[in-house]
Amino acid sequence: MTPRQRRLLRIRNAAVAVLAVLGASGAHAEPVRWVSEPYPPFSYVSPEGPRGLAIELVRAAHREAGIAEPEFVFLPWARVLAELATQRPVCVTAMARTPARERSYRWIGPFVASLMGVATRRDTELGSNAATALAGRDVVAIRGDVAGDAATRYGAEPARLSLADGPESALRMLNAGRVEAWVHGQAVIRWTIASMKLRQEDYAVQFPLRMGDSYFACSKAVPDAYLAAIQRALDSLRRSKPGTASRYDSIVNPYLDGSIGS
Repeated sequence: MTPRQRRLLRIRNAAVAVLAVLGASGAHAEPVRWVSEPYPPFSYVSPEGPRGLAIELVRAAHREAGIAEPEFVFLPWARVLAELATQRPVCVTAMARTPARERSYRWIGPFVASLMGVATRRDTELGSNAATALAGRDVVAIRGDVAGDAATRYGAEPARLSLADGPESALRMLNAGRVEAWVHGQAVIRWTIASMKLRQEDYAVQFPLRMGDSYFACSKAVPDAYLAAIQRALDSLRRSKPGTASRYDSIVNPYLDGSIGS
């Protein structure tokens, strides 16, 4: 494709995206609202405003599609789920796509793998069998998060599974000895330890378990054209010339390799 053809394609995609934002019912259609939870390194609020790899990908995809960048509203995860269940056009910056969730939302992505793990204090012994590692133990996961399902795969018993409102609350429960293990995304566990100024060497993160991939999840009220425009833009960010990093890699990798700290 020639440079001129690429420019024309971007113009066409931008025009389609603008029409998507306006919606089939005209210019007074409700704009898509983006919500998030504090979930570093995917999404968090810094002194400079919302940041995180998912936040930056959403912004970049909107720029690529020719759509104005959205504002981000941060809510507890339970309220995020409640927003997605309304009849309004709402998207969330990161959700693991699982069979149980498949029919409830509309999806854009994927953008990273959803990799769970079990965090413990370094002196806690869980054995070597992932399927029974949490049997008979007090465990915490985040309320409404896929990590609750992951915990049962590690042998956690429902009666001994506590639910926290966020990662920092879960880590405080682990540090206070109220639970022996915290099940959550591995990247988030490590980021939370760092953000609370604790030592990584005091903790172990074991038994990696892939629970689908992370997507942008949207309510059923989000227009088809809008979803298609952001999906095309995200796919475009992944493309690169041989030997060079894609724009997607330049956004995501610094958050995952620790170059961008908490």
